Amino acid sequence: MIVATRFWRFLLMHVLFLFGLSSTMFSMVWDNRYFPWFDQLYTGSDSRHGYLDLTGFFVTSNDSYRFDLKANKEEQVVTIPELWGPVNLTDIGSAMTLAGLSNPIPQDWQWLSDFPALTPASFQGQGVTFSCYAPIGKHFGIGANGFIMQLNSFMCLLPGEDAIKKLNLSTPGNQALFTQMMNNMYQELDIVAKSSQQVGPGDFIVYGTIHDTHEYKYKFRKLDWGLYLGAIIPCGLKRDLNNLASIPFGSEFGLWGWFASLFAEFELKEDWKFGILGRITQRIDKSVSVRVPIGKEQPLFAPVVANAGIDSGITASVAPYVVFEDLRAGFGFEGKYTITVHEQDTFSARLSDGLIAKMKKLNYYSGWIQEFATIRLFYDIAHDKDWKKRPFAYFAWDIPMNHIAGRGFAKTNRISLGCTVNF
Repeated sequence: MIVATRFWRFLLMHVLFLFGLSSTMFSMVWDNRYFPWFDQLYTGSDSRHGYLDLTGFFVTSNDSYRFDLKANKEEQVVTIPELWGPVNLTDIGSAMTLAGLSNPIPQDWQWLSDFPALTPASFQGQGVTFSCYAPIGKHFGIGANGFIMQLNSFMCLLPGEDAIKKLNLSTPGNQALFTQMMNNMYQELDIVAKSSQQVGPGDFIVYGTIHDTHEYKYKFRKLDWGLYLGAIIPCGLKRDLNNLASIPFGSEFGLWGWFASLFAEFELKEDWKFGILGRITQRIDKSVSVRVPIGKEQPLFAPVVANAGIDSGITASVAPYVVFEDLRAGFGFEGKYTITVHEQDTFSARLSDGLIAKMKKLNYYSGWIQEFATIRLFYDIAHDKDWKKRPFAYFAWDIPMNHIAGRGFAKTNRISLGCTVNF
């Protein structure tokens, strides 16, 4: 079953890459499960024109979609930390014992074989994205982009309803005992915080393009197509293993990477366009520091921190869209639907002191399928003006969806307000 699932995912990713065909785009990082960092489409004439773009954005999330294809609709929405699986305090205590640490669960409570915990969490942030692209000759171009963000996030860990009833945790004395238990657990695991204020950059992108534009061909008013090849520089903030609320800005584990994109945009009639873009992203394998599970514990609470080799999975995306320009006095509209599939990563580690790394959960929960709908309104400031440089102002809203197969990603809304100047 597992082999068949991986085969179909592998096939899907390559189909998306081979048949993904979009206008010139801002080549953002597409392989982050917490944020919709995929591109906002360039509102220009075609790939022969360059641009400068500056965008302010706001992101917010309170929950996520779990990675479980068998779960029903009511079970799909979980907390953000549960992207790495449900939290069971019994499993954490058992793993701590294996690692030679003290089991934080009081002796009088250890009879409870199942001790699930709730993990409510949220994050909000603001930032600025900067992008640029310049054509070089008739069929080539280069570009780059990145962003800076300030993010506030928090997480708390509470007993589940079943544990509250069985252990009578509603009484003040037992509440205090539970709080002391959690403080002991955090101390033993070297978890120093459950809230975070992060300020820093995301991953930086540089790319080159090969493109061509045809007018009045194949019954289209204009056809713009090409290929993007780029490198991903991992300067984004990484997850802090000792802070439960920490969120990675770029790749999950700070890996270098590369990507390739095919794009095509068709103008049906003046100012009416549709297109589709496909992209494949691959991070370069390396050894990274992670919390390594040694039992059944959720990976964020694993008691052992060690270097693990990571064989990063492929990320494939496809995004069909429509654009209607100059609907009225320079105003236009764009609608886009983006599906991104990240294949499971594969981790491996050798531990000392007779401990055995149990990577099944870490591997399983590293895969995800992301769906977003994008609504974008823009205004041609140079409408009815004879300007050589055309500035566009725009508003965009990226909305998380789960209509096809979305699993294992944060339900993050992104609102953007920006300006693009093309030349």
